[in-house]
Amino acid sequence: MRMDSGAKTWIEFVSMFNIDRPERRDGFPQETLYVVPRKLLHRARANPALHGLTVTDAGMFPNARFHLRRRESGCDEHIFIMCTEGTGFVSLPDRDVELVPGCAVTVPSGAPHEYGADRDNPWTIYWMHVVGDFVPVYIPHLQSGRAVEVPPECDDFVILLFQRIFSLLSRGTAESYLTTASAAAELILSSIYLGNRSSSDRTHAAGSHEVEDLIAYIQDHLEERITLEHLCSRSHLSVSRISQLFREMTGHAPIEFVQHQRVQRACYYLDATTEPIGYIAEQVGFEDQFYFSRVFRKVTGMPPREYRKSRSN
Repeated sequence: MRMDSGAKTWIEFVSMFNIDRPERRDGFPQETLYVVPRKLLHRARANPALHGLTVTDAGMFPNARFHLRRRESGCDEHIFIMCTEGTGFVSLPDRDVELVPGCAVTVPSGAPHEYGADRDNPWTIYWMHVVGDFVPVYIPHLQSGRAVEVPPECDDFVILLFQRIFSLLSRGTAESYLTTASAAAELILSSIYLGNRSSSDRTHAAGSHEVEDLIAYIQDHLEERITLEHLCSRSHLSVSRISQLFREMTGHAPIEFVQHQRVQRACYYLDATTEPIGYIAEQVGFEDQFYFSRVFRKVTGMPPREYRKSRSN
């Protein structure tokens, strides 16, 4: 694995693209490739089980000679790539990564990038695109865009999970298939990232266990008033440290994370019960129904009543 030493300016980065080398996005012999229709995704991600993490595309490119993909404006999804044979590269504005067998990298959503196979020793890769509020939980911010080693004991397991994803997506676009495929994607990411932290990562993330305990506490007490001061007193961490760790581990500030958890729980109640919206708002910690509706709309893109109607159609 190799990384460069410093960030590039936008002009420097774009000028480094392989402009003399045409893109070859797919079309490799014996490749596997599945893309979930975007209209279906918009409906499916209203399902609370998929709101946290959804796999949107997945595939396997064997011996992908001349593979090259560039996105100057980035991608809407996070792109996970695992190399099993050969070599390749991933270029981001702040680093270059050489990917070799037994290594993986996740390209963050929205980040301009270019990746491709080595000309002389083209890679074989398993890859997937994922979206969702919980992506930062599975892929800590400090490791996003960096090459990580896949634990040797996980190699075969991860490939089996990818094959499970392919099998499910090949059956059609039923929401049940997408939910199960996304659960497999969660297991892939957690096996590689959460179960593979070096001692230096753990030292850097001192206090992460306290934040994990706070996350469990939040999920068990959503109906109660939760403040940043209360979280600090429970963890004995400072406001700045809690805020830093929450952003690194979840991608959200602490109270923003609480609001997202409340909305996710509300989605479940709206989907699984016929309780009035005002009652559901109280059950997830909102005293004011109108404020609940504003927060719900900000997170999901639609008000609670419209969400419930869309789920009943």
